[in-house]
Amino acid sequence: MLKYAIEQRKLYLNLYSEVNSMYAFADERRIKQIIINLLSNAVKFTQQGGITIKIKKKDEMIKITVRDTGIGVKEEDYTKMFTEFCTISSHQKLNPNGTGLGLYLSKKFAHLMNGNITMKSVYGVGTKFTVTVPLSHELILEDEKIQEDVHTERIPLGITAIYNKERLMESREELKLHTTYTDSTKNQDTVLVVDDQPMNSQVIAKMLNRYSLNCETALNGKEAIKMVKGRKTPYSLILMDVNMPVMGGSEVFDMINIGSY
Repeated sequence: MLKYAIEQRKLYLNLYSEVNSMYAFADERRIKQIIINLLSNAVKFTQQGGITIKIKKKDEMIKITVRDTGIGVKEEDYTKMFTEFCTISSHQKLNPNGTGLGLYLSKKFAHLMNGNITMKSVYGVGTKFTVTVPLSHELILEDEKIQEDVHTERIPLGITAIYNKERLMESREELKLHTTYTDSTKNQDTVLVVDDQPMNSQVIAKMLNRYSLNCETALNGKEAIKMVKGRKTPYSLILMDVNMPVMGGSEVFDMINIGSY
């Protein structure tokens, strides 16, 4: 999804890391969500130039910066950026259907991992977001007793997340956003959620799970068509974003209705 948008706009994407690998006290799923969200925002609001990601260790923290050459943020809008359902007029022109939840949730995730997200921006020049999470030392894994109590997961970008299992589940339950799919043998009703924002799909899936509904997700219309075509029984419901890369929601629904896929 992001690769397609970057290629279409001929943007550059650079990654710099001070070390080949490092360890963080963090929930790997939340780190991935934060990075995907920041990259997605950068792509949406950058029409030319590109995006640079830098990773380094500083003061017992892992520091990840995502810098773009996009439209930037006006100084009077700084305080709004991490608020719930944030809408900014200059951003709405490029992303009219945004939920305004991405940065708000990302900061919540960072705080749950004893980290933080900050922003610096110059309107008309670009924006830089900085994510920090606590650094861990590889030696912690040598203790077998400690090893039983930690959760580890490799994350692209050369980071391995390490997190106490009990605290990991507490943090996920606190936000109640982790996706759990129901057993299809118990309920045959399946909903397809199509959205180019993975975080949005997870929120919707969580809500559907409360009603014991199975949930499948797709990132764009083309992927959704493939899933509909390959399914033996029709989906009970399809929830789809209108504006998406590759193929939009309106086009997909027209193709499904006339059976031209």
